[in-house]
Amino acid sequence: MSDKTFTALEQIETKTSQIKALTIIAQGSNIEELNSEDIVHFFNTLTDMANDIQNSLATLSTTLRANQ
Repeated sequence: MSDKTFTALEQIETKTSQIKALTIIAQGSNIEELNSEDIVHFFNTLTDMANDIQNSLATLSTTLRANQ
């Protein structure tokens, strides 16, 4: 496995774990206690993580195609 492939997979695993952790935290939160800034920050964070995963998948795809 190339370094780029390994790095991309590692980044996907890390971001996926972070999203799971955020989801667990959100499930334990009382929605009535959250203000709009907290909610916006939460969704912006999830969006950033999803974008990071997309970028890692694109890198992985490019690397795997180059290795064919």
